[in-house]
Amino acid sequence: AAKLPTGPRTLAFRKRFYPDVAACQWNNWQWQLQNRIVSPAALERILVLSDDERRAVAAQNGFPWAVTPYFASLLDPADPARDFVHVKPTTPKPPGPSQKAKVS
Repeated sequence: AAKLPTGPRTLAFRKRFYPDVAACQWNNWQWQLQNRIVSPAALERILVLSDDERRAVAAQNGFPWAVTPYFASLLDPADPARDFVHVKPTTPKPPGPSQKAKVS
């Protein structure tokens, strides 16, 4: 089984919220899915939510949500949005003069 990357934040998180979980369990994707965080109360144990976030999580609007313990360990508890990886959409550039296909 692959080992999940573990930094200081993840180690502190495991010690605080999952002290009895062995490394082999923590690194097991099945354990991660079985122990995912699915309730607003469980999420608030781990993260400080704004009023808007609390309402959104409680409402669910028909969409189930879940966070694995490992993913939760990567978030800043005081500002969960700060640590999300944002990927900018990119538009491919048209080929330059040297990249255009030659038509014979």
